Amino acid sequence: MIYPYCLKNQISPIFEKQLVGNGVFISLANDSQVYKRIDIKNQVQLQEYADELMSQNQTNWAISEFGENRKFMFTQLGHHQMVQQNRFIHLGLDIWVPVNTIVHAPLAGKIVISEYESGEGNYGGLVVIEHIIQDQKIYSVYGHLNKDHLPKAGTNLNAGQQFAKIGEMNSNGGYFYHIHLQVLTEKGYNQEMVHQGYTTEEKFKTIQDLCLDPRFLFSIN
Repeated sequence: MIYPYCLKNQISPIFEKQLVGNGVFISLANDSQVYKRIDIKNQVQLQEYADELMSQNQTNWAISEFGENRKFMFTQLGHHQMVQQNRFIHLGLDIWVPVNTIVHAPLAGKIVISEYESGEGNYGGLVVIEHIIQDQKIYSVYGHLNKDHLPKAGTNLNAGQQFAKIGEMNSNGGYFYHIHLQVLTEKGYNQEMVHQGYTTEEKFKTIQDLCLDPRFLFSIN
């Protein structure tokens, strides 16, 4: 299995030159102070909180981490599938950016999935890119995109080429404005992990066989 962190100098910024400032960290873990300030069931309120925080810090982007346990959030939101399956550990990196921010391919690859996943709590606009690195395949996953600006499956992309835009709440599954960035191994892709942005605590202990920590793929320079 490949951990392609050696590619850092080859990775193109997903948002190119659209990010302003240093960004802020917004925790959505169970002990987050966010839940004392807003009603998490109201995603508009959450977005307004984030907008104010970013404005105060003179930036237009924020990060919520890979590996967070978000049981409280999903229990409050009432997303029954997550609750019933105990899937609360976040497998992606959430990058908060403005609606319609353009998304660029971090590495060359081919779009293998481009679809709209309807329903509250789902991905909304979803794109998956297959990358071949040292004769091995990895798959970068982009959720919560604008459903009206999705590319065609089968399209080949160069590193840095734009392919999508960030979606509004009526397009992104009803969430705050962000992209869910996830990286799957070939095994994870073949086991249909594309539609699983969260996992159980037990499965997370060995998740590296299926899903890589996606932070290596996010560059702001």
